[in-house]
Amino acid sequence: GANALAEIMALNLPSLLIPLSQAASRGDQILNANAMKDKGYCEVLFEEELNKDNLNNAFNNSKDV
Repeated sequence: GANALAEIMALNLPSLLIPLSQAASRGDQILNANAMKDKGYCEVLFEEELNKDNLNNAFNNSKDV
């Protein structure tokens, strides 16, 4: 949640966020994840795009953030 996002920013941790889809939430996780990505704090992989290959690629890219 919000505390985890604050810790990611404060500690400048390389991160990969996978927000819940619109079908499973109000959409606030998607908005927050995109805001964090826009500021360079993380990579984002959307739940609808989640598969083994995309997860592996996104994880490897998140180390560079």
